[in-house]
Parts: sequence; structure tokens; C-alpha cells
Amino acid sequence: MTKGLLLASSALLVGLSTTAAFAQQANDVGASSPGSSPSPQNPAAAPASQEIVVSGVRASLASAIGRKRQSAEIVDSIVAEDIGKLPDNNVAEALQRVTGVQITRSQGEGSGIAIRGLSQVQQLINGRNFFTTSGRTIALGDIPASMLAGIDVYKTAAADQIEGGIGGLVDIRLRRPFDFAGREQSATIKGFYGDIAKKVDPRVSMLLSNRWDTGIGEVGLLVSGAYQQRHYGSYRNATGAYETRTDLYDVNGNGVQDAGDAITAVTDAGTRYTYGSRKRWGLNLSAQWKPASNLEFYLDGMFNRESNREDDLTAYVRTGTSGFRASPATAVPPFTFDDGTNYFKYGSYANAKFAPATYAQDSAYTTYQFALGGKWDVGRLKLSGEGTYTSSSGWDSFKQIGIYANAPSYTLDLGNFIPNPSVSGFDPNDFSAYRFDNFQDEHHLNKGDEKSVRLDATYEMGSILTSIKAGVRFADRTSHHSGYTNDYSLSGDESLPLPGSIPGLLTTTPDQVFRGDYNLSLQQFALPRIDLVRNIEYARRILGFSTGTPANDPAQLYNITEKTYAAYVMANYAFTLFGIDFDGNAGVRYVKTKENVAGFQNLAGGGFAPLTANSSYGNWLPSANIRAKLTDRLYLRGAVSKVVTRPGFSQLTPAESLSYPFLTGTAGNPNLKPLKADQYDLSLEWYMSRTNILYAAAFLKNVDGFIQNISTEETVNGLPFLITRPSNGNNGTVKGVEVGYQTFFDFLPAPFDGFGIQANYTYVESNAPSPIPGQSVPLENLSKNSYNLIGIYEKGPISVRLAYNWRSKYVETTSGDAANRPLIAKPIGQLDASISYDLTPNISMTFDATNLTRNTLSDYYATPLLPKSVNAYDRTFEWGVRARF
Repeated sequence: MTKGLLLASSALLVGLSTTAAFAQQANDVGASSPGSSPSPQNPAAAPASQEIVVSGVRASLASAIGRKRQSAEIVDSIVAEDIGKLPDNNVAEALQRVTGVQITRSQGEGSGIAIRGLSQVQQLINGRNFFTTSGRTIALGDIPASMLAGIDVYKTAAADQIEGGIGGLVDIRLRRPFDFAGREQSATIKGFYGDIAKKVDPRVSMLLSNRWDTGIGEVGLLVSGAYQQRHYGSYRNATGAYETRTDLYDVNGNGVQDAGDAITAVTDAGTRYTYGSRKRWGLNLSAQWKPASNLEFYLDGMFNRESNREDDLTAYVRTGTSGFRASPATAVPPFTFDDGTNYFKYGSYANAKFAPATYAQDSAYTTYQFALGGKWDVGRLKLSGEGTYTSSSGWDSFKQIGIYANAPSYTLDLGNFIPNPSVSGFDPNDFSAYRFDNFQDEHHLNKGDEKSVRLDATYEMGSILTSIKAGVRFADRTSHHSGYTNDYSLSGDESLPLPGSIPGLLTTTPDQVFRGDYNLSLQQFALPRIDLVRNIEYARRILGFSTGTPANDPAQLYNITEKTYAAYVMANYAFTLFGIDFDGNAGVRYVKTKENVAGFQNLAGGGFAPLTANSSYGNWLPSANIRAKLTDRLYLRGAVSKVVTRPGFSQLTPAESLSYPFLTGTAGNPNLKPLKADQYDLSLEWYMSRTNILYAAAFLKNVDGFIQNISTEETVNGLPFLITRPSNGNNGTVKGVEVGYQTFFDFLPAPFDGFGIQANYTYVESNAPSPIPGQSVPLENLSKNSYNLIGIYEKGPISVRLAYNWRSKYVETTSGDAANRPLIAKPIGQLDASISYDLTPNISMTFDATNLTRNTLSDYYATPLLPKSVNAYDRTFEWGVRARF
């Protein structure tokens, strides 16, 4: 297929040259040449007789349409015409409004994205590779929307794009001083409130920029920064894994335990309170120098830091056969089953293990990047180059103390989907009822850095081939991970004191899980205090373990180096054929990748052995984009390309993370191959006016080498562990359509002419290999149907936006349990609102709200008859003042 695409691209170039005999000289194709990034200051305008002067949100939407119209590729954009006026809080949440983009959330906040069903997305900042710690991608939730100039989402590839995204490419644009005509100063101050966390947090941002004419040329300086703090809360009721068992009771009444007694029942079920806080700092520095009209240099610096603290208060009732207790709970028949199945729905046990636990999940990381570059126009020749250094490091920790008590009677009800456990025969708030169950101390260090350099040249031809562009790029990337996991089972250790006898160790939870919405039985229980769990020296001392920092685990150590060498050539073209103007680009990119993976692996009988794996591979990546201007307002686009995504560094590592109480673990695979895809795109776009657009697109991706997680039993230190590793699977496909519409009702009489609407819908069908041989599943985190419906009103000083985002069910992981059943999330929608009022031309009051409908995220194993969890998150409110001066 690679050769076919390469031949197709080459044939297109040859065909362009042979049409010279009967094609006219290309008409003017707009302010920006094909293949170049359009300027947000030059959106495509409607004819002068129909042009409407716009500002605020309408200006941002007009600029976004302009970028889409002028681009050589199929692209959707978000533009922040006014500083700090994007209503979403971070990049991920802003991207959920883009057609074909679906986001994942962490504690109710946008965190990651997928484009047209694929999460392997190349993410850039100002056209440069950027990443968080040892990974390949950016933690998009950590970039405040207030720092943005805009975002471009490229859905088709071009030879001059940095490779790495089979889903697409997202370029996050930060501001530079030459973006403004002169001095620019702004500041935003907001308060943020979540209705579960019940705390008010500050959010501030600022920007200072100016440019001057000096004796050495024009000079510009810009500094922008943002600080955000957020307290959050959530509730969760969940089951553990499902086991098929014949030892619970005699279902068929034949007096023996046999296959007719098989019951698919949960191993554990319980509840969780989560309270956490995040702090984020962002700083963007930029200097530009233009010593001559055709020569410009820039120096950019970016700093990003995040710190997280999370408290989790849980209680689960254990009834499983392994990893939980020596003698499992006994069933008290009869059980109730879902009609026509052996799936447990309601029933009771005697002598179950009631196990509260308190754990702290904390992390912090810092990323900074410096880039020095410039561009030089020499007549028809344009040169640009850049050198970049990026470094990101961070740590994460997990600390837990668990206790347990005997529950003489335990009942579980799954009849309303949400797991509802209840216990009786003892008081869950009685400190004296408990013994120590487990203790876990886990800490990891992650670090990554990259040095890269690129050089690009464009030569203007002035014919059917309007220009030729070529370039080279070299990147040297490292990824490091180290740490330890100490996981101790304390059940049955008679030498330990009773938890209730240690002054101040235990406390009780709130009595408000899910705010009482589901009338759940298990609301309050005793457990260790979170501050003492986080005090690891104290925890080790009371539990009889040596104090001090444990040694790193060799099995969790890896160092990866990766060098990439890339070169490309691309032709931009424009011609007129049969009265229709055509333009676009065609080219090929070649990239050579060399990787070295070093680490250790566990030996079956105990101990470790070093492991080193080297790989080297090359990829030819041809691409072609064409645009036909059927009329001045109606464009038809087509694209064909081959793209590649390298495995994540954490997927390549031989490192293993083991959980001894559950005899499970996760590990990487140094022999993973990159994912490759052949993709085909078609788009029809009607630019009705500067702010009104209707468009539709169809796409097909044939993906080779899908990475899937497979669980197999392996012996480690003489014990049988169920280890989950990534593996390259068979080929799969992603195909679908997307449509979008945006309009303002200018024809209505005032004040109704301020109304507008944005609407988009995406249908994606996927087919990927399943961990179960011979079966297939949809891609992870892909909803077959999704849409956005946004109502807008902007008139005079007031601006209002009401946005509803919905997605259908999707697979969270293809292998959710030991039976390789997929874990599937139920459909979910979210309603958000944003209001601003201009007190003066330079001062605005703002109010934003998210999750107004208090949605819950629910998931299940393969069928809704096997529920997994129900999760509720904060409804948030934000208010503040934005000023330009």
C-alpha cells in the first residue's frame, strides 16, 4: 500500500505538469499560499457588499472559518480573537467542540483527546514537539485556555508535518509580540467552585506585550502567565472483577457442585469518596527581532508545572476466591439472576470481608522548552530554521493503609445498575472491630528530554507548480522511569496492634455518598486518617517496617533513547481546468527511527536479569491534498496519505509493576512495532459568509498493527501472576462521516439578530482485533456517534453560550478482566454555559458553569447485565473579571 500511495502522489505531480498545455494560469488563491499556515488576522471574508463587522466571539469564529478556508489540508480551528475569552478552561475542553474530536476526562475535567476515533494524535505547541515527562503527548488539561492564540486540528497529513499521529495533528498556538499592532496588556481574575469539593479557588492570568522600532530594527517582547487552582470531588460505587464459580451453592439442586451450578458473580463491591486538588502554573516568554524587512529571529520559552494531591476513602466487601482471604465468604441462597442468564443480580453472603482503605495519590511535574529560530526571505527563496530543547520531569506516589473486619451478613444489589452493598451484624463505624489488612508504598520518577533541529526551504515557482518546499529534521529523545512498589499483606499478622488501639489513627467518612441520590446502604465507615497515611515514615513505624526511602526496584527501571532523522519534499500547485480553480500540495516524507531500550526483567524463580533491545526502521510517508473551488464559496477537497505512530515509551519498557495481594501485574513489550495507516479523505465546504459555514466530510483509515493489551499467566518469584502486556494485533479499519453547521441569524430584527448556532455530528465505525482470538472490538475510547450543539447570543455588551456535548457508548479497554471482556462506558452528555458582560470596552464580567446536568459516568463489562461502576463529578461554577488596558 505504501508503494501505491507513493505512486499516486508522484502521478499527481506528473499529471500537473502535463496539464500545462490546456490549463490556465492559476487564479489568486488567497492571502496565504497552499501548504502554509493561514493567518488569524486574515480570515476569508464575504463579498464586500455582504460583509458584516464582527467582534468578540463572532470574530473568533470568523477567524476560525478563515483558517479552514485558506488551509491546503482539511483542518478545523479554534481562535481566541480576544485574549482570555475562550470560555473553556483548558485545551482538552476547548477541543471537545471540534467536529470529530472526542475527549476523555479525569475527575470530570478534560484530559485527553481522540480525533476520528484514534487517540494516537501528534501534539505540537507553536509547531514544535512537546510532551509531558516520559510520554509522547502533552497533558492537554494542564494548558490553560487563557494562554492560547488558537488551536489547529489537522485531519489530513502533509509532507512538511512532523510525523507521529495516525489520528491527526493538533497544533496549539501561543502568542508572540508581533501578533499585536503595538502594546497589549490584559489580566483575568476568577473564582472557581465545585459543588462536591465545596471550596473556592483562584484563577488568574495576564499578558504583557509590546514592540518597538530601534536602531537595530524592530523588537518585540511578550510575557504571559496563568495560575489555576482547583479542588475537586467525586463519588464512585463499583464492583471488582467477575468470576464464574460453581462453589457458591447448589443451583440446580442435584446435591453436588458441578457445571450446572456455574454463577457469574462479583469478587468485591464497594464505595469511594474522592477529594483532591490541582495547582497549575504556566509561563510563556517570547522575543522577536526583525533587523530587516526580509529577516526575522525569535526566541521562545515555555514553562509549565502541575502538582496534584488526591485523597481516596474506600470500603469494599470481598467475596472472591483469590488474593482477598484464605477462606472466601459463603453464599446464603437463593440468589437472583438476570432473566435467562447466570449473571448475579441480588444475593447475600455470610462472613464476608469488609475492607475499608485510605490511599493518597500525589504527583508533580515540570516541563520547560526553549526554541531559537528565524526566517529569511531572499527573493523567491524563503528559508526557516529552528533549534529546540525540551525537558520534562516529575514524580508520582501512591500510599495506602487498609483495614478489615468480619461482616456476619453482606448483601449486594445490582438491580438498579449501581452496585449497592450493605453489611449487618457489626457497626462499620466501630474502631475496635478492625485489624490491619494491607499496606502499600509506591513511588515513581519519570523524565524525558529532547533536542531537535530543523531547516526548511521554500522556492516560489510562479507557474502551475507554485512552489517547492523541502526540509530536514533531527530529534534526539530520551525517556527514563524508575521507582519502587512495596505491597504488603498484613491479614493474619497477630503481632500488629489493633488499628483502633493506636490513638488518632482512625476516623470516619462523611455520610453523603452520591448526595443521597440513589438511597445507597453503605454511606459511612471507619478507616485510617489520610494525613497519617501520607506520612509514610509514621505508617512504616506503626506497622513494624524499617523507615527511610526504599531502594528502587530494578524491574521498574528503564531507559530509552530514540533518534529520528526526517527529510521531505513537497510541491504546492495551482491551476485552472474546465473553469474550476484547483490547488493543493503533494509530497513525500521519509523518517528513520533508531531506538534503544534498556531495563531489567523478572526471572521466574526470583531475581532480575538485564534486558536490552535495539530497533531501527524507516517509513516512507507520501501524501497529497487537493482543493477544487467549485464556486467562490463552495470548495471540494480530497486527500490521501500514509501516516505512522510509534509505540509509547511506557509500552516499550520491559519493566513490570506487580500487585501481590491480587497476583496481577502490568508490563511493557520492547518488541512492539509502530502503527501505520493509509488514510483517505473527502470534504465539501460551503462558506456562506464570513461567519456562516456548512460542511461535510467522509474518511477511511486502514490501520496496520493495532496495539492491544493481552493478559496471560506468568510465574514471577515462584508465584502465578496474571500479567497484562501490549502486543501488536491484526489490521483494523476506521471509517465515518462528519457534518457541521454554523450560522448567525443576522436577518432577524434586533435584538434577535444576535443569535447564532453551532452544530456538528460525527459517525465513526471501527474494527480492531480483540484479545479474544477470532473476535473484533471497536477502538478504545471511540464513540460511534457524537455531537455538539451550541447556542450563541452576542449583541452589544452581552455574550452568552450554551453548549451541549454528547457521545454514545465506547470501549474503555478491550481487556477489562481476566476473561478478556471489554469494559464499556455508557452514553454520556454534558451541558455547559458561559456568560460575559462588557462593563466598558476594556472590562468584562464573566460567569461559566460546567456539568449543569450533573452527569454520571457509568461502565460495564461487555453487557449492562455486568455493571462495573457509577461515577459522579463536580458541577462547577466560575466567575470573574477580564480587563484589557
